[in-house]
Amino acid sequence: MQVPEDAGGDYVEVIAELRSPGGRPALTDWCAARHLTCSPMVEGVLISGSRDRFRAALGQELPARTRSSRLTPPAELSDVVQSMIVMPVPHLHQD
Repeated sequence: MQVPEDAGGDYVEVIAELRSPGGRPALTDWCAARHLTCSPMVEGVLISGSRDRFRAALGQELPARTRSSRLTPPAELSDVVQSMIVMPVPHLHQD
């Protein structure tokens, strides 16, 4: 497993809901060009990377990750991505 140099406390996960499954290659190429990791899911794509990389790619600040938050997909992905949701930070509890 390769861990990016800028991974750490600012690691972010975003779920992108696709307009159609055929849009996955365009989103994968967009992510690769911005050094974001793109992992296929059943109904969309999980995009992950550092907060700085997301800020640069999306041109907007990301909300605090205390709960799920919607983002506006960038204009160049409007034909491919229906919605983007920033996932909250998971909390691991020991019983």
